[in-house]
Amino acid sequence: MGPRPARPRPRHRGLGRLVPAAAAVGLAAGLVLAHGLLLAGGLVLAGLAAHLAGAGHDRRP
Repeated sequence: MGPRPARPRPRHRGLGRLVPAAAAVGLAAGLVLAHGLLLAGGLVLAGLAAHLAGAGHDRRP
């Protein structure tokens, strides 16, 4: 028998929950206040949230 595989490490989802919330607030504030910088910041945070959401998947075979 070979060695047992290592247990997966626990993952912390702090940023994974904070960034989408901040993106939603930024987008809503940018739309309500008609402020382009807030709207752009919300879009950037939404892209970052999408990147973080897919970061846990390995692309190796």
